[in-house]
Amino acid sequence: MNRIRKISAALALAAMVGTPPVRAGETERPAAPAPSSIEALCRELSAAAAWAEDWQCVQTRIFEDNPVQRSPVVALRERAETGEQLEPVEQAILAAAPRAGIIVLCNGQKSGNAFLIRHDGHPAVVTSAHMLTDSSGQLICSASDLRISTYMPNVSYFDDRFPDRDKDFVLREVGLVAPPINLEETEATRERFLNNKLMYGSGDEDYVIFYLAEDITGDVMPDGSVRGHLEPALSPPESGNNVVLMGMAADILNGLVMVHQHTCRYHLYRTTLSHTCDTLSGTSGSLVAAFFEDELLAFGVHNAAFDNERLPEAPVTPGLWNTALHVAHFLGPANEQTPRPELLAFDIQFELKQAGCYTGALDNQWGPGSRDALSRYAEASGLSLDGLEPTQETFDLLRDRRPQGQICSG
Repeated sequence: MNRIRKISAALALAAMVGTPPVRAGETERPAAPAPSSIEALCRELSAAAAWAEDWQCVQTRIFEDNPVQRSPVVALRERAETGEQLEPVEQAILAAAPRAGIIVLCNGQKSGNAFLIRHDGHPAVVTSAHMLTDSSGQLICSASDLRISTYMPNVSYFDDRFPDRDKDFVLREVGLVAPPINLEETEATRERFLNNKLMYGSGDEDYVIFYLAEDITGDVMPDGSVRGHLEPALSPPESGNNVVLMGMAADILNGLVMVHQHTCRYHLYRTTLSHTCDTLSGTSGSLVAAFFEDELLAFGVHNAAFDNERLPEAPVTPGLWNTALHVAHFLGPANEQTPRPELLAFDIQFELKQAGCYTGALDNQWGPGSRDALSRYAEASGLSLDGLEPTQETFDLLRDRRPQGQICSG
């Protein structure tokens, strides 16, 4: 089974990154030939993209007024390893890079960008809801098929010059808990895409959040740092020039790798975050981050480029920029601790694991191990329960007693 999962992960990443652009043994990245037109560039890149089957060469926007060009994260990491002094924003990008990854949906039917957050206290990943649809707007798989979905958290370390280096680490997969917490809203978003009505300011539900089957926020990275998770930028100024875009993308110079760009302009209107970072079709779900006080805060989930023209500079009107959904829409206080009957087993498993009583998988499946853990919790805490099945009342009791800590340890 592990071998099968590694093969699946390898195929997913191969689909994302395409064929390495250099021969074995080479260490320099060759310069890409200049395309004859932006349309030719789009065709060339789409041929190697993960979403090649439904990536149509439209909605391409490459702004040329930003003096900071897109760059691979691995190149930035190499500069740091040689002892070069990085700018504060570059240091923040490196710290946040392990919190950006790839989501592989429905047993590999589709893959794209996602990033690591905490929602209602749980480790989770978020991506654009339309990642769950094909080019016609139809859901790519059923709710039950969503159980065969994973998250690859270490792809920012992928180096397309050395695709076999640290393969077990780079191709690590973490299970996702199905269904996502907002599947109903995702269905509504699908209908808007299907009817071509997803316009500026109307993409409020273009996000999907999956809880993780294990907490990876405490992982120690190769440089000794702890992975952590992205905190949200909930109340930023209305506009500025401190935005960073990061995700797997068809990079013009270096093939398909995790790239970043910073010092992008932004404008926030209600839940729509417009930005001037370079994007191509297929980069939905990328992290749009705000650089505040030497760290990156999750600012938005990139979801759309406005049209297919190449512009000499960013348009003056913010509504014509590339767009993202502001994270405050789904990470603000109003979204916490809301009843989720379809995820009740997961919520109780999570509380029991926090208390040291449950050692199984956070899989939203209630079985003998979960019942035994709940029984152990009740005995250790003196809590009186009507039964050992997952109920909203039981979850409320566990959540209210959360400060008790590891009551079952030892």
